[in-house]
Amino acid sequence: MKKNIIILIVFCFLFGNPVFAEQFNRYQTGGQSNLNSFSTNKAEYIELLVDFSVSMSRVVEITKKTMEYIIPKLGNTKTALRLFGGDLNVSPTEQTKRMCTYEVRVPVKNPNSDKCISYKNKLDSIDCAQNPSNRRECNKIRALYKECDSALQYTYKTEQRPCTSISYSSSCFQSKLVARFGSTSSELLSGFNRGIIGGFTPIELGLKDAVKDLNNIRNKKKKIVLITDGYESCGGDPCSYIKSVLRNNKSITIDVIIIGNNDNLKCLSDSTGGNYYKVNDATLIDALEKAFDVPKGTADKVRKYKFVDFN
Repeated sequence: MKKNIIILIVFCFLFGNPVFAEQFNRYQTGGQSNLNSFSTNKAEYIELLVDFSVSMSRVVEITKKTMEYIIPKLGNTKTALRLFGGDLNVSPTEQTKRMCTYEVRVPVKNPNSDKCISYKNKLDSIDCAQNPSNRRECNKIRALYKECDSALQYTYKTEQRPCTSISYSSSCFQSKLVARFGSTSSELLSGFNRGIIGGFTPIELGLKDAVKDLNNIRNKKKKIVLITDGYESCGGDPCSYIKSVLRNNKSITIDVIIIGNNDNLKCLSDSTGGNYYKVNDATLIDALEKAFDVPKGTADKVRKYKFVDFN
């Protein structure tokens, strides 16, 4: 009887502690939680999961530059890099060797075609937007060009050029671990060059593969840092998938860095006790510093690049 009373007292004490109660809620029910309220420990293994879909060029450039400064500050934390979407079967160098057929519109040669071209060249040489004194002349030349162009006849011809896009349908099946845990700094950074940006956004596919990567690691604090600017566009359901994972695996935290202002992936961070960052080009660097738990200002040199505008 005395033993039962002691157990009851300990149990009540623990659930009276908000830190324990929060953690219990997260692990036992999969309910929403705030990781900061009960854990400040660094993850020992972090997989950076980066969207390589069509609109991510600028984001990937900033992420790569920022990681150059973050990686040396990670100490014993092991980091891996996985890309998803895009074309991950060729390198950018190999891409330039691919030739695609493009249809090009060209004017039928006649006396007016040369005149139209001269008007177009003249428009291109005048600063029409910034210099008000040129506007009258610009409007006059633009009207002449429009009149001339409307009278032209066009034909089409095909040309072989290096491909500038990838197959959208194949991008839904693209997910690749380009730098494994234990990779050197240079190996991880060069991983960003192991694919071509473009196509759709298979978020569930990327998450499934990242979870598999981390499942091989036992008894360690693990985290996925997902960077994306869009919604799942390949028919997957990231939220349902993570709920199914949590039934058997409660050891992985997910931080989501979303480019924009939507909450469609907040389910991932809420259910795993991670953080959700809604960012733009400027605040993306701040979010990466926080997600990797390095001091603010670690990537200050990147903030000075022209692609980051704080104004």
